[in-house]
Amino acid sequence: MFIPKSSHYSTPEGECCNQDVQLFLPLQGSTQTIVCTNHVGALQNIDPEDLCPRATVELKDINSEFKGTLSCPHMQYDPSTREYFTVTQDVGFRTTAYSVVAISEAQPQGYVVARFTAQASILHSFAITQDYIIVPVYPYSVPIGGVNYRWSDSLLDTLSFAHGQPVQLYVISREYRRVQCIYQAPAFFALHQINAVQEGATDSVSIDLVAYEDDTILRRLHVKELRNPSVGFFLPLGQARRYQLNGITMEASKFVESKGRMAVFPSAHMLILRPEPVELAQVSPINAAKPYTYLYGLSHAERLQGLAAHMNTNTMYNCIVKLDTNDPMAPPLVWARKGCYPSEPVFVPRSDKEDDGYLVSVFFDSTLIISCLLVLDAQTFEEVTIAELPSAVPHSFGHARFAI
Repeated sequence: MFIPKSSHYSTPEGECCNQDVQLFLPLQGSTQTIVCTNHVGALQNIDPEDLCPRATVELKDINSEFKGTLSCPHMQYDPSTREYFTVTQDVGFRTTAYSVVAISEAQPQGYVVARFTAQASILHSFAITQDYIIVPVYPYSVPIGGVNYRWSDSLLDTLSFAHGQPVQLYVISREYRRVQCIYQAPAFFALHQINAVQEGATDSVSIDLVAYEDDTILRRLHVKELRNPSVGFFLPLGQARRYQLNGITMEASKFVESKGRMAVFPSAHMLILRPEPVELAQVSPINAAKPYTYLYGLSHAERLQGLAAHMNTNTMYNCIVKLDTNDPMAPPLVWARKGCYPSEPVFVPRSDKEDDGYLVSVFFDSTLIISCLLVLDAQTFEEVTIAELPSAVPHSFGHARFAI
């Protein structure tokens, strides 16, 4: 993860694109696509029949204005406008240039929504609403001599997490194509967004995500760490949080009037949605960018049970959970099997009712050394079916999409 870009692939399969999957992204003259993404601006076009890579292109090949050595692998899709968004980062010696870009069937060549300059940071995901794109810039300190990323193996190895500095949340207007305002919050780190909701009545945006105290989760997921775990190795606990950005119109007026030179930025107010540890969390696509009740994700069965002897020993997520975000006292629904490690649960709707659907996951059985496709009823968490796969699929931190 977070490796610098170089021309190290000459064939479509030569590039490692395993961070996320996008469906129907306009690419190479077609919208019937399966596209895999990574952190360095590569888009791998996958054949929908045999799943072999057809071609690998870079964002800058689509549009020369899509500049940057890094890109956010988690693109965001707006079904109402049929636009795909991502963020590129051009890492400089002292600062980094961020570009929010969009691609759509109407504009397959894409366009730049907005640009801004900030400190270098690790960016894995961001949030969108009907009117805004919110890009988090997590606090990192740059070496005294400046960023030597271009000569380093990894941006993560170059930067150090700065616990004493705030997270800055850049709010970008999709209509005016500019930074409207910046909110701040005490230091935290997040890999994945859960949902974002814009409330017109209160002129606010709430961003739900899985937060950590710092970026230890990234360093623990380093291949070297996973292959040779130290004594007491464990993954940090991810916490479902909501960050509320209030009074955006008023704050935008202040920001624009001051030309961005504000002495104090407004605060994002934090709310813990649930006390249970969770990661790779998502909501029903029916509720994307809308208020919701339930989230689904991975967790640690032993930690959910509060077993003290296991609180700091779990190395991988071993259960799927359903959490009620409106009632923090409601007990979670849990699917778990001894020795089994599920992948991110993907919600497939059955109707317009929020939790009426199926959860699809692939779990690795470490006892039998097999992998199985699991389908759960999203309401009851009862097993609908389990089908053994032809070969074992290694447990991963990856993502999936569905299409009907």
